[in-house]
Amino acid sequence: MNKTIDMRGKTIGMLTVLGWADERVNGQITWRCLCECGVTKDIPGTWLRSGRIVSCGCHRKNIARAKAIDLTGRQYGDLKVVKRTENDKYGPRWLCKCLCGNKIDLPGGYLKSGLKVNCGCKRKKRVTKLK
Repeated sequence: MNKTIDMRGKTIGMLTVLGWADERVNGQITWRCLCECGVTKDIPGTWLRSGRIVSCGCHRKNIARAKAIDLTGRQYGDLKVVKRTENDKYGPRWLCKCLCGNKIDLPGGYLKSGLKVNCGCKRKKRVTKLK
């Protein structure tokens, strides 16, 4: 039989273990933890001991915000970034103006990776020429 490790009072990352939670997850003992941001969350002990969980989730959100670099004014191929529009689940989106004059709203990852270098105008011209 496995011996339960008492984790009360321990600090793991941004979490402080308050005590046992009432529920078990997949047969594992869960611990009620208080995050530095003030949120209380029940987390399986193995996740805490392995370092899989270090916050209530606020840690990942803060990292995503910190990584958001202002792309305004930068040129990516034929696209010039005009302004930031809104965030979606993948991060910030950017309004870009193509050399042809069209405007397109794209995720920042598309620009930085080179996935999009124009609004599609070059593809349209190429297809038109082939017909």
